[in-house]
Amino acid sequence: MAAPPDDRELFRQAVAGDQNAFADLLKRHDSTISRVSRRLLSRNYGHPAWLGEDDILQEFRIHLWRHLQAKSPEPPDDLDAWLARVAHNTGFDYLRQWSNGPEIVSLDEEKTRASGEDKLLTPSGSLSSRLREAVRHLPPGPESEVAQRFFLQKMTHKEVAEDMDLTLEQVRYLIRKVIPKIREFLGR
Repeated sequence: MAAPPDDRELFRQAVAGDQNAFADLLKRHDSTISRVSRRLLSRNYGHPAWLGEDDILQEFRIHLWRHLQAKSPEPPDDLDAWLARVAHNTGFDYLRQWSNGPEIVSLDEEKTRASGEDKLLTPSGSLSSRLREAVRHLPPGPESEVAQRFFLQKMTHKEVAEDMDLTLEQVRYLIRKVIPKIREFLGR
């Protein structure tokens, strides 16, 4: 009797379109994916009470299947961690659609904001109208354009870079440069 395929092989089969391999892969990592979904729901993001773990899990399954078919990625070295990250980011995107409460932050945004940019958030976590006003009062130029995209349109560094034809380093530099100006305006 042949040994069951390992995770990397199931991943490759799922990329090739094998729905059974995809289902087996999800079963093997169900505890990680469910834990991430429960953690997202345990935080009060202002989502409707009827929205449950099953909704997030279904959204994750659909997103992951489409991603595997569209991108044909190579299996990651730490599949469990990769699936947890995809589940978290998919879940927060889904919750953000239904949220009427504080801003929900993805893992990617958490890294960005850990650098100090999160100090621009109000205690409740949502961007204040004063922040919007501060960004709009910046002098015209690249700093203002980056700030509008990043803080008001909630674009990621990568999206801002692509939209403005800049490098990620340039975007990060401009954001760091504009933060003191925004803080000064907010301190008035």
